[in-house]
Amino acid sequence: MRLALAAMAVLMTTVAFAGPPGGRAVPIDRLTEELQLDESQAAEVEQILEAQRERARELKDLDRSERFEAMRAIHEDTRAQLSGVLDEDQLARFDELVEQRKARRGKSRAGSGSGGGST
Repeated sequence: MRLALAAMAVLMTTVAFAGPPGGRAVPIDRLTEELQLDESQAAEVEQILEAQRERARELKDLDRSERFEAMRAIHEDTRAQLSGVLDEDQLARFDELVEQRKARRGKSRAGSGSGGGST
């Protein structure tokens, strides 16, 4: 169960870069700076993440397990698309940003008391 929750957190964090329902998108300006994107790359990444955001919005009515599987597919597809746009270093940096965002979200959730654990 913990593994499934951890996997879901990773998937949701990746989608958070595109701004999932109830979340905020990471501005393309920030990604452009962090990943050192050229104009063409920035436009392509923005398009990929916007498509990801639209796909994520369509999942809101699915039950938890269906949404998890759909999010995994979206994550894999998005990463595959990004690997065609970003070079190896940029993709590695993107992965680092995803992990950092996941860690921050985990801390904020744990601090909010909504982590589901006993206190």
